Parts: sequence; structure tokens; C-alpha cells
Amino acid sequence: MLSDLIETNKELAEDFLSHLSKVYRHILRNLNRDLICVADEIAFLDSYVSLMKLRHGDSLIINIDERLRKCKDFMPPASLQLLVENAVKHNSHTLEKPLFIEISLTDDEFLTVRNIKSPLKSEVRSTGIGQQNIIDRYTLLSATHIRIDNTEHYYSVSLPLIKM
Repeated sequence: MLSDLIETNKELAEDFLSHLSKVYRHILRNLNRDLICVADEIAFLDSYVSLMKLRHGDSLIINIDERLRKCKDFMPPASLQLLVENAVKHNSHTLEKPLFIEISLTDDEFLTVRNIKSPLKSEVRSTGIGQQNIIDRYTLLSATHIRIDNTEHYYSVSLPLIKM
């Protein structure tokens, strides 16, 4: 994708490269950390979402609760990115029928990633490794377990916020 952008739209290619470098810097900086501040995780997610929007355009609509941008609680790094990546991977999305992903803060101190289900015509085989990784990390770091709601119409994962 980047090589195509370089040839067709230099400014967009520079924007893509800028967000990609932020994503990689964040991953490298937090590779050996168990926890990261929620506000920092949201900043990382912003760069990842920018990359996804450059790739998928307006077929993705991602709403992030503004309170999370100031949240001083903690969570395992890259958890949100994995959940958003899963939503994009397992749901169809077009300009006519965009994928809506909502990231919100609940009253009971959970961060929830929720999307309306829009099944793909051909099913993508899931290994479940990403979500299991999140479950395993929370099992080690918190007495509170994550909550997964998989209904007919939506999919939701709620991550407990960790106090320090």
C-alpha cells in the first residue's frame, strides 16, 4: 500500500509513514512493559486508527470516549489495537455500510470496545491468539476478568481498568 501511495499521493504517503512510525515506536518502547497508562494507549490507538482509515477510508467509523484520553488508570499495552484489529478483520465494511466501533468508559471502571456485527460473506478463520493473549495478560495482572458479550447483533469486550 505504501509503495502505491508514494507513486500516486506523496502527501498521503508521508501521513501514512508518520503514523506507521508512531505505531512501531510505541510497540518497541512498550515491548517489555506489563502495563501502560490508558491515555497513552489511546494515543497509540489514534495512530493505528489513522492507518486503518487511510487503508479503508470512511468504511470505518471509530468513536472514542473523550474521558479515556485523560484516564490515569492502566491496562496491558496494545490491547485496544488488537480488539480494533479483530473487529476490522471479522466484519464487512463499505462506504454504504460502514463498520461502527465504539470505545467507551463504563460506570463500573471498564473500558469497552463494541462493534455492531456485520458478518463477512466468506468467513475469516480466527486463531483466537490475540484475544486469548489479552485474557492471559489480565489473568496475571488483575483479579477482575475481562467480559466478552457475543450476541446476534454486536460483539463487545470489556477490559477492567487497573489502578496503580
